[in-house]
Formats: sequence, structure tokens, C-alpha cells
Amino acid sequence: MNLIPVSMKTWLAADAQPLNPLDPPAISRLSAIHAPALIMAGALDHPEILRAADVMADAIKGAKKHIFSHSAHVPNMEEPEEFTQVVLSFLDGLK
Repeated sequence: MNLIPVSMKTWLAADAQPLNPLDPPAISRLSAIHAPALIMAGALDHPEILRAADVMADAIKGAKKHIFSHSAHVPNMEEPEEFTQVVLSFLDGLK
């Protein structure tokens, strides 16, 4: 799915120069989130995605983080059983 943009190193181009950048940037407002948050990423994804998951999990109070060990960018398709279990477990913990 991402083979062409990744191979051409253009996959971050749109994110690097957004048409309407947020002011202030969202990263500086993560601590304002006061809702349950589940941060998920695949261990085989780009290192910047994993770094972003760490930043979000650290900045959002009470956030839960799960890294899927055998997935890249789409763990819901690459590890559907584990993905479903993780989501249902998170939701069950909200009761």
C-alpha cells in the first residue's frame, strides 16, 4: 500500500508542509487530552511512527500503548486477532 511513496521517499512530504498548519502544533497540546487513549503501532513500521507513539503515550496522561510485534503500518490487517483483543481489552477497562 505504501511501497511507492516509501520507495520514492515522498511519504512524509504532505505532512512536512501541510496546507493549513495547526497553530499551536498538536504535539504541544497532547497534555490537554483528558480522555482514555490507546496508542497502537506496529514494531516494523517506520521509526518515526514508533517515536510518535512514544511521544503521544508519554504526553497523554493515562494513555495505554501497545506495539504489535509482527506488524508494520496496518496491524488491524496484519494481526487482526491480536488487534481485536487489544481494542476490546482497552474498551473493557473503561467500564
